[in-house]
Amino acid sequence: MNELGLTANLDEFYRRVHLSVGFNQSGYSRCMLYRHGDRSPTHVLLNLPHPLKPWPQGLGQLTQEGMRQEAKLGEFFKNRYVHQLHLINATYVRREVKIRSTDYDRTLMSAEAQLSALYRPAGRQIWNKNLLWQPIPIHTVPRANDTLLKSQSLACPRYDQSVQNNLKSNKFKDFIKKDGGFVKKIYELAGYNGSHKNIYYAAHEINGALFCMQKHNLTLPHWANSTVLVRLRKIALFVKLLKYSSPIQQKVTAGELLYRMIHDMKSVKSGTKMNPTKLMMYSAHDSNVMAILLALGFHLTKNPPYTAAVMLELYKDKNGTYLVQVLYRNSSVTVTLQLPGCKRLCPLNDFEKLTSNVTFPPLNRKEICTIKTSHTLSPVNIAIIAAVGGIIILFGILLILRYYFRHVHSKQSYDRIVEFN
Repeated sequence: MNELGLTANLDEFYRRVHLSVGFNQSGYSRCMLYRHGDRSPTHVLLNLPHPLKPWPQGLGQLTQEGMRQEAKLGEFFKNRYVHQLHLINATYVRREVKIRSTDYDRTLMSAEAQLSALYRPAGRQIWNKNLLWQPIPIHTVPRANDTLLKSQSLACPRYDQSVQNNLKSNKFKDFIKKDGGFVKKIYELAGYNGSHKNIYYAAHEINGALFCMQKHNLTLPHWANSTVLVRLRKIALFVKLLKYSSPIQQKVTAGELLYRMIHDMKSVKSGTKMNPTKLMMYSAHDSNVMAILLALGFHLTKNPPYTAAVMLELYKDKNGTYLVQVLYRNSSVTVTLQLPGCKRLCPLNDFEKLTSNVTFPPLNRKEICTIKTSHTLSPVNIAIIAAVGGIIILFGILLILRYYFRHVHSKQSYDRIVEFN
């Protein structure tokens, strides 16, 4: 049983698929999105003595344990895509793999640690006998421009409106009645120093700080007993889901990334790219993993752990049909996920149709983020108005021409009559 409440025997599943479908395992693209490794808390609890002392690199930074976790993830990728599926070469080949990261130290360093295990240099790639590591490019963009992986952090009025609607919902009001007093008490006890004005969102970060302390065997405050921690963890997940639960929230937070993944798979199918990237990797955050799983129609019962990964794999069966398989690795167990309305091996065309309500190309973001009002015209309405306007203008021109020709004709007739007389 994993974070999604699903179980699977992956090896047995592949054995049956290969026998019954006639899988072509190699030569097709894989897209994967994964969370960074263990980090220091993003916020500290000021009511603790020496709150920053345990974190020498500062807040929100990858720890040595996080580096080890990411290296383990790299070993998993190597075993799967080099040894099992023979998708990529055992040594680094630039055209086969591309890595994109958010512009955070912890995600950039996670990508480096993961790649150090995936592509440990051998043979001619060894450049330092005392250092079995090689540099591999990792791409990123400034946070203020990252609509692909940090869309929820950028201005989007329609997304913000949806979040506010959730805060006014009966579900949230019931939550305040049940857990509001508890959250306020924890907020005061913790000495929260974050930027959230809404103390319920702060609960997520307080939970994160306590989680980091617990993971690093640090002494917790006296009030943070096991009962409090379990309750706070559930509240933190509930509050976080308020930002990803509605269709528009899922579209804004995961739609562009999912669109790009599908576009890459379609490019492989159509053969429009010469030597397409075989392994496209995205190093990001738990919020990204959560957003794409929810956008795909899966239910979360726990927050995605460190190094949690979602993998979209493209295959082709013996009939030439391209199939998409979704995998989820929760840092220790890997399961196959079945997209609602499709088979576990979902035809690419069906996969695209089933996700079309949440995907969008980058250029459409402004339109998607615009709040729809009674004064806001849709593209269809604009086209109709333009067509009607064109007809009216054309009709007006015809009337003018008709009047002109009738006037000229009348004048010529009068001139002829005068001349005759």
